[in-house]
Amino acid sequence: MSVSNCCVFRNKSGFTLIELLVVIAVVSLLAGLVLPSVQAIRVASRRTQCSNQSKQLGLACHNFESARKVLPPWVIVGQGQMASGHFLLLPYLEQVPLFTEGDGYSYRVRTFAVPTFACPNDPTLLGGKFTGNALTIRPGRASSVVGEFGGTSYALNARLASVGFQAGHPIRADGSLSKIRDGLSQTILFAERMAFSHGDQYPSANPPNLSADSLTWSIWARGGKNSTNDWHDGALAATDFPLPSILPRNRQTEGYSWWDCPVFDAPYRESDNPNRGPGPRSDPSFRDGWSGVKNPGGIQAGARVGSTDYRRMQALHGTVMIGTLADGSVHSISASIDPIVFQHACDPTNGNTVSLE
Repeated sequence: MSVSNCCVFRNKSGFTLIELLVVIAVVSLLAGLVLPSVQAIRVASRRTQCSNQSKQLGLACHNFESARKVLPPWVIVGQGQMASGHFLLLPYLEQVPLFTEGDGYSYRVRTFAVPTFACPNDPTLLGGKFTGNALTIRPGRASSVVGEFGGTSYALNARLASVGFQAGHPIRADGSLSKIRDGLSQTILFAERMAFSHGDQYPSANPPNLSADSLTWSIWARGGKNSTNDWHDGALAATDFPLPSILPRNRQTEGYSWWDCPVFDAPYRESDNPNRGPGPRSDPSFRDGWSGVKNPGGIQAGARVGSTDYRRMQALHGTVMIGTLADGSVHSISASIDPIVFQHACDPTNGNTVSLE
């Protein structure tokens, strides 16, 4: 028997419209669940990286002190030497070649980036060098003509990294762990601050706000300079060391202390003139009322480019600032910390015990 007529059935491939909509809904739901988790992982990773770098800085200071019996000075000058504290730490951060290239002068290696010095959440640094309007906002000023300058998000506490002056020159380191009377675990050694600070929209875009000149660069190599090593950042050149004449006790020779130094709580260049900077940034009275804007003190949360209060430290992790304490430990310090408590935590000898938890 032959079959002349038969039906061949074929399966249809593809989705119906309803099936397609269901798939799209499921994918959207999964994306909504996964993307926040990915973002949270990135945030946590950056915070962990920052904490690790802060830990390295603390250990470097301890190793420096163990080898030299003093903490690294925030700035130093002498025969064949003119350097920032960050530069002096290079050998203890596996940066011996860079330290050797500087040959005692941090200015000579100012064009290099040091990844350990840059918080991954600092929007003003890219690969450890200044980026964005930090490069264009002040043409002609070396601090901003910088594709070349390396910056740092970690400011060294000059109260701990102190120096001894002679004839206005910072000629010796005189800070040590043994001089921190308030306890190593209660004293801040490094604090975060945005490497490039510009505040003409702080606290808002409407006056009163900080002036357009309220800007600073935190250049890790920014130590002293002489007449042949000019930073062009507003500070006059230092009289070449040594200086035979004696300056008044409340004066420093020009060229060592300036707004662009990678430190905080450095002494005024003139102790009776707060306009001569850079001064005690942890003090709520520091330039209080400048441009008609009150200094709230403490740590600034929510800082963004163009709205940074140069008078204070910044929380670069939302409402948290990563701080390195003098015992080498790393703490997440809330920006809601009482300004006076923060001030006490930055002063190693004021006799006040504080809690940074």
